[in-house]
Parts: sequence; structure tokens; C-alpha cells
Amino acid sequence: MSNRFLDGRPDREGRVDRDGNPVAAGPNTPNRFLNASTQDTRPSKWEAMFYVGSKAFQDSIRGITQAAGYREKEMAEEQAYMERLMDDPEYGPWVTGAYFTGLMADPVGWGLPVSKLKHLKTAKDFWGKFFPTAVTSGAAAGAVSYIPEDQQSLVGDGPMTRSEMAGLGALAQGTLSPAVAGAGKLTKKVYEPIGDAAWSALKHPAGSGAAVGGLVGYNVDPNAPQSDKLKNMAIGATFGASSFGAPKAIDKMRGNTELSDKFGEAIIPNFKLADDMIYAMNRFRGRKSLYAKEWEETLRGIRDLPLKDRKVLYRMLQDGKFGMGTEDFDLDQLGIASESRALIQEYGQALVNLGVLDESTFVKNIDDYLHTSYRKWEDAMPKGPMDSLRTSHHMFKMRGKVEAFSPEKWARGETPDGTDQSLWEVIKDENGVFRVRRQWTKEEKMQMGEIEDAGYAMLKTGMMMGHERGLGELFQELSASPQVVLAKGPSTVEVPNNKSWGALGGKHVSQETWNQLKKFREYTGPTAMNQWFNRYKAANSVWKGLKTIVSPPVHFANFVSSGHMFDMANGNWADFPKAAKQMYNQDEMFDKMVEDGVLGTSFVQQLREGQSEILKMYGNDSGGYIRIGEGPNGLARAVDWTTRVARKIKETTWDNAAKLYQLEDNIWRAALYNTKYREAIGNGMSEMKARGFAARQAKEFFVDYDQNPPVLNALRHTMLPFFSYTYGTVPRLAEIAAKNPAKYMKWAGIYAGMNMLGENISGEDDYVLERAKELVKSNPMMGLPFMPNARVQTPEFVKDVVAPDSFDLQSLNAERWLPGGTFSLSEGGAGQIPNFPSMAQPSFGLAGAVGWPIFGVNQFSGTTIPEGRKTETAIRNLMPNWEGLSIGGVQSWAEQKLNRAESGERSRTQDDYTPTTARLSNAGIRIEPLSINKMQRRIVGKYNKKLNATKVEIRRIKNERSYSDEEQEKRIAEQREKQQKIRAEMRRALGNE
Repeated sequence: MSNRFLDGRPDREGRVDRDGNPVAAGPNTPNRFLNASTQDTRPSKWEAMFYVGSKAFQDSIRGITQAAGYREKEMAEEQAYMERLMDDPEYGPWVTGAYFTGLMADPVGWGLPVSKLKHLKTAKDFWGKFFPTAVTSGAAAGAVSYIPEDQQSLVGDGPMTRSEMAGLGALAQGTLSPAVAGAGKLTKKVYEPIGDAAWSALKHPAGSGAAVGGLVGYNVDPNAPQSDKLKNMAIGATFGASSFGAPKAIDKMRGNTELSDKFGEAIIPNFKLADDMIYAMNRFRGRKSLYAKEWEETLRGIRDLPLKDRKVLYRMLQDGKFGMGTEDFDLDQLGIASESRALIQEYGQALVNLGVLDESTFVKNIDDYLHTSYRKWEDAMPKGPMDSLRTSHHMFKMRGKVEAFSPEKWARGETPDGTDQSLWEVIKDENGVFRVRRQWTKEEKMQMGEIEDAGYAMLKTGMMMGHERGLGELFQELSASPQVVLAKGPSTVEVPNNKSWGALGGKHVSQETWNQLKKFREYTGPTAMNQWFNRYKAANSVWKGLKTIVSPPVHFANFVSSGHMFDMANGNWADFPKAAKQMYNQDEMFDKMVEDGVLGTSFVQQLREGQSEILKMYGNDSGGYIRIGEGPNGLARAVDWTTRVARKIKETTWDNAAKLYQLEDNIWRAALYNTKYREAIGNGMSEMKARGFAARQAKEFFVDYDQNPPVLNALRHTMLPFFSYTYGTVPRLAEIAAKNPAKYMKWAGIYAGMNMLGENISGEDDYVLERAKELVKSNPMMGLPFMPNARVQTPEFVKDVVAPDSFDLQSLNAERWLPGGTFSLSEGGAGQIPNFPSMAQPSFGLAGAVGWPIFGVNQFSGTTIPEGRKTETAIRNLMPNWEGLSIGGVQSWAEQKLNRAESGERSRTQDDYTPTTARLSNAGIRIEPLSINKMQRRIVGKYNKKLNATKVEIRRIKNERSYSDEEQEKRIAEQREKQQKIRAEMRRALGNE
């Protein structure tokens, strides 16, 4: 076993640096709390209890270290010292009690069985779930326990064996399990009202503001003394509480809730909406997903037809008899034409049954409900497909040319345009207005640019009918809910009593419900500004996709962090494989998930960001692949091109990556849906209530992207393109912190234990490990103070595989594996807001990827970009972060990292990755090299920049002739004082005080 110093110094004896100069070895104290061999000062009772209890708590880690053959001498000294403390005549019994308490609290033994406590409701649950797990965990803990060198067997001659320790562990935990289960359930019962009260406080604006402000305040200066951190936390909490609570305080003085309601609607998803409303909206989205799938099956057959056949099919669908007896009839297309019309008629009848389509209108136009699109109108429509969808209900209105006309002139045989009266029909009077109508002529259709493409027409028909059918079912479900339909009152709104609102028409609902309902029917006409913005959103969504769905590290982190979130949401791990099987077999439970909106199809998901594959093929400008400039003919050629070429490319790259990304989320959602559905049924909820509750939990704990309050919408399309994840996750983390803080303790224990074990079997000196921890940037798990750093020291055998020739420590950075993203605060480099969370630094998405480099800023690292490298950086920001990717000599970040590692050259300032660690990092497993010298150099360099700035300012003051001598001395003194503070901060950052 070798002891390697971080900066390349081999072996403990006779160390040299890279230049061959001798280096003094650092201290290597076996016990970080007390040196067992040299301690002369007798510790206090509480110090002794803490020391012995903490060592006992780490018993499994010490045992694994012993079995691996590491730190044997040091641990033997620790054990001897612990025994002396337990034999102390004054406080030995107290220390012994602390020892056994630590042993019982060892997470290896109790972590898994305690996690089963939430499932214990009956004796059957205890004997079937908790007891077997406790016995198994006890055996595992016993098997890996530390065994003193002179420990003799209790059942035979010779030393104690690990098999015997496993048996003893199983017996001990089996015996203690009833008491632990009882204590655990009692603790849970006692804490529940406390947790609910804490969550209620956090949900209040002032409470959430205090939490956010306090968290930022505590972390604002990571190198400050603890007393200053606590003071900053108090200041931040006060400022946050007053800022967030101001609207409610103002409303209280005014005697209303107007300001706080506006504030809530702007930032809180589903603000003041009843549970039934939320459950129904989820089912609405789920049903749309099912309907989209039905239409997709028919569209797939049409999409693969050549353009000329799609035009023939379009004309057949426009005719009640499929064009039989005309040149438009094609027997080969009769099957798909009949299937398409049957689907249209099925949905039309469903809309009649739901009350959103007049039955007489449906019967009259039963053979003519194919969507007709004209280039003239498509050009005037917004490019966002959801906006197009909302306006497509015009399909239900009368087709052709409709004119108000004089009844007297009509009686004389006249028409509005002088054409034959036989072409016209009288429309029922509306509000005393006499109207007549005729179909557009073929020439008129050509002038308007009729898009004769069955694929495009069926797509628009399916979008409208699927949307309207889903809405009709939503309105029908809401109309039966006493939570949604209210008695008429001054604070309620009457839903318009017409076909647009189906069964909900004429009912009274709350203002918040009405505001939500209006979003399904409102349409804002296009303007030059929003058309340009929609184009930017489409381009920005592609850029976001390059940074997420086609990025391997994001896939890995997404899956692992979702697993953490699943556990923190009290998901049952047995439901994970069960959910995978349900999704594979598409069984009854799977159908429930889809209908309840838990799982979305890629078709529906893509519509939300303007990335529908079908719209790209059949859209009016072909989704950006080719700019159309020749009306329908140009459109037709572009459609053919996208159908034959782009779709194949997209299917093999983007679509497969998107499906994988969606699966990574959906499998965890499905698993949590199973857990929460079973819990709800067990608690006596009705079937539909249980499904609604389970769906809401499954969506919200893994970020419900359907929730888009105005502030979030504005942020994700502008300054913070990836903020939806943080916006959705942080409230859930706060809820867990209030209601179930044991989950944080659990994961803190897991990562801290992994790190301790890694340190113990790293083969590195204690001094080296301690020094590295002092210098590495603070990044507590999930951004919470007092949580361990999101890092794990790798064992020696791992280092020998991934970095065999490196003299650096190899540290696993797990921050992106944890829910919520990266919480570390910025130090205020170029383009960064000082002391602001990294995840909330405004990047401006696609615009920022190009704009920051133009201004010479590398916002990610907080450094400036020298002239000549700005364009290169902008291109790299736009590229997918793939290994092997180089465009015009510009390498992706991943490729650059790998090439640096493979060069074999070491850097004085940059981290020295090996080819293996570079590849692992590019795949999402960030094993980072830590060098004490480099970390010290970076810290000194950072503070030297600040000191140099003060020196420049002092020179400026001395040369400034407008200052009096007194003013000059005062200003110089201020800079000297500032220098002292900077030097003090540097000493703290370097661990020198």
C-alpha cells in the first residue's frame, strides 16, 4: 500500500517533488480527534462520549477497512484508546453507553429496515416486511463490523470470525426490531403535526422567503467564520421574509387579497385550484395523449405516401362519396380514406355526446369534417403549434363564403357576388341578420393557396378533434365536482352557456378556476413581435435539446437524481421493477397512468415546445428545414424532402435520445404512481380520487412540465432556459425537509459513509485528505448548510484503475446526481452575479451561448475570453457536447477534455484528467483530480487579483490631484483596511486560521 502525496510525491519516506527536491512529510495523526499513543490530556466526559460514539457509529466502515487490509495499526490504536475510555473509573459507563448507542445507530444495520417503517400498519406488515429486513441487515452489519485483534470466539476456540459476527448481528437486530419499530412509529406520529406546521410556514410567502434568504445568507461567504455565517443567515432570512411577505402585508392593510393573488398567480403553479380541478387537468392531458396516439396510427400510413397520392387522398376525403365516378377516385386509396373518415366521424359523434358540437351541424357535415387549410391563412397564424391548435376550432364553423345580405334582394333572385343563386343557401338568422353561404370555387381555393395534402389536413383535423374531445371530457368531469362548481356568489364567475364550454356552460366557478379555463379558449392574434419570438423559442428549444436529450452526462444525472427523488418522496423500491414491467406489457395499470396524464407521448411533449415531428413535415414553413417561398407548390416539395430525408435522420438521433430521456423520467413517475395509488386506496380514497392523487404526486415530484405560471414561462424562454427543473424540484425538497427530514439524514449518511470508507482505503495520508477537504470548494449536498460535501473519495483500487499514474487524489463529484441541480454560489466572476446560486445565474439560453462570448465572457467559468477565441467559444457553446465532435477545427468541450488527457502533458493550472476519467466525466461520472498545490495556487491567485485591484486604486488615489491631503489619506486608509480583510479571507480559505 503506497502513500501518495497530492502533487506527485511517492512514498512516505524520502519524498521528492517533480523537480527532485526533498519534501517534508506532513503530519499523519492516526486519530483525528485524539492521538491514542501520545494524548496526555484527559478528555472531558462529553468529549470522550462523542469520540467513542462516533467511532462506533462508523463500525461498519471500520470493519470494511479492516477486511480490506487498510489502517490496521491506526484502528488498533483507536480501539485500545476507546477501551481505556470505557474503563475509566469516573465516566466509563457513560462512554460505554455511547459506544453501544453508536453501534445500534450504525446506518448499515438500521438504514434499510427503518425505511420500511412507513409501510407498517399491521402485525403482518411487521413480520412480513420489517423483521426479515432487520435480521438481514443485522447479519450484513455484523459481517462487516470491526473485530478487535484479541477478540475471542463466543461459541468455540480461536478468534472471532466474521460468520459468527454476522449471526450475532442478525440475532441482535431481530431481538431489537419490535422496540425499534415501535419507537419509529411513535416518533413518526409525534413529528407529523410538527412537520405539517413547518410545511405550512414554508408555504407562506414570508416563510419561503425566509428559507431562501437564510440559505443564501449562510452560503454568501463560504470562508467566513461560523459566527458570521449565522449572522448572514439571519440577515438573509429577515430580508427574504419581508420581501416575499410584502404583498400579503399590503393586502392586509388594504383589506383585500388583490396583490397577493396576483403575486401567487404569477409564480405559483395551480394557484388556489381545487384538487379535483388539478386531477381533471392531468386526465385531460393524458386523454389527449391517447387520442394523439390513435391519430398517429392513421397518420403514419398517410405520411409515407408519395405527394401525388396524398393529394388524391385529400380530394377523396373532401367528397362525400370519396370521389367515385370522378378523376379524383383511386381504388388503392379507398381503404385508408375509409379508415380516416371513420376516425373523423367517431370523434365528431363523441363531441356531440359531450355537448361541444351541435348535433344538427354534425349530421349535416358528417362527411365533410376534414380540415381545410389555406396558405393565406396559415401565413397569418402564429407558428407555435399550440396556438394553431387553439384556433383550429374554426373547423366547426360554416365553410366557404358567408355574407350578410338583404332578404329583399334574395327574394328577387340576387346574390352577393352575382353568381347563380343555386350555388348559395340561406343560413339561419342570427340576431336578426339575414345571411347566405356558398362553397369556395376551385379558382378561389387556388388563389388562397389551398394545401392539398391529406397528411397536413388529417394532422390539423386530429389536433383539433383530439383537443376538443379532451376538453369536452374535462368540462363534463368538472361539472360534476362540488369542489369546482360553486353556488352563485359575488366571488364566482358564470361560465358562458354555449357549446364552447360543453357540460360546464352556465355553471359558476371560482375566479382562479375561470382564469385557468380561459387559457383553453383564449387566442392572441399574431404580431410581428410574437412571430419573431416564436421563431426564437423554436430555435432555443433545439439548443436546449442539444444540451439535454442528446447529452450523455445529462441522461446519467437525470436517471440517478430521479432515483434519489423517488426515495425522498417515500416511493417503494419494489414498485420500480413492477412499473417497468407494466410499461413493457402495457397492462391495465399502464393504461391508468396514461389516461391520468402521468406518462406523455413524445408527440404531445413535442407539441408543447413547438417541436412536433409531424408539423415539421407538414407545417407551413416545414418547421425550419426549408423556407417556403412558392406557396403550396413549394410546401409540397418541402414536405416530400422532410418526409424522405429529415425524418430518417431525426428518428435515428434526436427521437431516440428524446424517447430515452422521457423513459428515464417516466419509469420513476410510474413507480411513484404505483406507490401513491396503493397508499391512497389503503387510506380509503375512492378509485378516481386515488388515481388523481397518485398522478399529481408522480408528476410533481419529478417536475410537472405542464405547470407554467407566467414568471416561469418568461424565465425559461429568456434568462434561465433550464429553470423549469429547479422551479419544480426546490419546493418538493422544501416539503421533504419540513415533513420528513430523516430522508436528508439518510442520504447525508450514505454519502458521508461512502466518503469515509473511500478515505480509509484510499492509501493516502490523513494529512493529505484533510488538507484537500480544507481547500476544495464548499458544495454541501442539495445546498443545505451542515450537510456533507457532495463528494466521495475514491478507494485505492478504483484509483489504480481510472488513474494509475496520477499523483492526485481522485474525488467523485456527485453534485449533479442529487435533486435540484447545482446549488453552489458563484464567486462573482466575469458575467456572474456575485454570491448567487449557479443554477439561477442568467444564461439567456441560445442568445447567451452566442452573446456572452461576443462580449468576451465565459460565463460558465467566470473568466474573460481573449481576442481570437471568442468565435471559437461561441461555436463550442452551440455544439452538442460529444466526444469525437469537431467543427472547423473547433472541438466540443468533451472532445477537448479527452484530447488534453490523451496528450499525457501535465498542466500547472488545469486539472490533469486521465483518458479514463475524462471519458467517465463525459459520460456523467465526474471523477475529478484534486491537487493541493493547484487548489492553493487558485485560491491565492483569486485573492491576489483582489489585492492587485486595491493596489491599483491606491496608486490612482496618490496621483489624483483633486483630493486634499486629508481626503487622500482617508481613502488610502480605506484601501489598506480592505487589503487586511482580503488577506484574512485568503488565510481562512487556505485553512490557516
